[in-house]
Amino acid sequence: MVINNMRKTLILSTQPIGETNTSAFVRTSKFLTNKLNNVTLIDRDFEMYREPFDNIIVAYGTFYADFKKMMMFMETHKDKRFIYMINEYGLVPNGDIYRFLIKNNYDVIANYVEGSSGAKHYKKWYIINTNISALKEISNVTPFANRPKDLIYWGRYRPDREEYFKKYLHDCIVSTSQKNEDFFLRLKQKIKLITTVSFDENSFLNLTKFTIYIEDKYTHTHYNHLADRFYEALSFGIIMFFDMNAKNTVKLSGYDISDFYFVKDYKDLKAKMEEVNKDPEFYLKNLERLKEQAKKEQENSLKEFDRVLQLEQEQPTIDCPYCKAKAYSLKTCVSCSKKICSNCFQIHKKFYCKECFDKVNTRVDKQMTLF
Repeated sequence: MVINNMRKTLILSTQPIGETNTSAFVRTSKFLTNKLNNVTLIDRDFEMYREPFDNIIVAYGTFYADFKKMMMFMETHKDKRFIYMINEYGLVPNGDIYRFLIKNNYDVIANYVEGSSGAKHYKKWYIINTNISALKEISNVTPFANRPKDLIYWGRYRPDREEYFKKYLHDCIVSTSQKNEDFFLRLKQKIKLITTVSFDENSFLNLTKFTIYIEDKYTHTHYNHLADRFYEALSFGIIMFFDMNAKNTVKLSGYDISDFYFVKDYKDLKAKMEEVNKDPEFYLKNLERLKEQAKKEQENSLKEFDRVLQLEQEQPTIDCPYCKAKAYSLKTCVSCSKKICSNCFQIHKKFYCKECFDKVNTRVDKQMTLF
């Protein structure tokens, strides 16, 4: 399905977009470019881009990009609508980019609910499932009965999941990057480490039967769309069990997953894997049902992306009492309580009008911390 949209959108990548880049941001950006007409992705030579466009999407990717060139491009196109796209709570853009977005009344497309940690001082917040881009059609999925490996977990080590890693990762293959290996080894559990899996027809995932869905403790109470691993498991025909603490997330996702698939410890997980291995057909039919639902979710997410990107940029309607210009909103100087628009404030941990800022700061340093 390719959606024909009218307003044109440019996605600025902070990472190289070659075939070997498997980051979630690059994958999502490529997905949008392939599925939505008039969406273009560029990762270099920003100053050479001459085609007309209406929206600029900036997304978190890395803090080692050429932000100077990106900033120059954004400054040249300050009249465009700016959108920050984020797939994981707690991430914010490079400091200079962040300051620019705040001063230019940006919108947010996020994978999680408004109010979670991360971007602040935005104009509008749209929650859209970006992880759905991980769902693929794999042409040569290995029959379940022919797979020699049982349990696998793939992903990076996260401190907020250590309790669950200790609980479930036994007699388990763990696929992770080299920089994460020591963290998993410190668990001192019976795991076999392998390099990061690919997500194509030659993937190691084609050899495995089961996986366990583990999420950060923070996500238990701050909804985030189901992780990439859920959609990757569906793509490769892997039956997924869920840590009991992820039940609220699954419920809010809209997927009808029975209590059988929720486990409380490794003993429970092992017993249920053994039950499935005895007669997997019923469970595989349920897997196909979930995959069909995910395909519909992917279509709906694309439509929502298109709807948001087609919105006209709102015109400012509020009069700034200080400079008399039109503004989207007014912010309060923390020193003198003056109401000011984005053109009149400076950022240094908090908002200041220009006069108060000059009093408390002799210079603006690129290293200054936001909030």
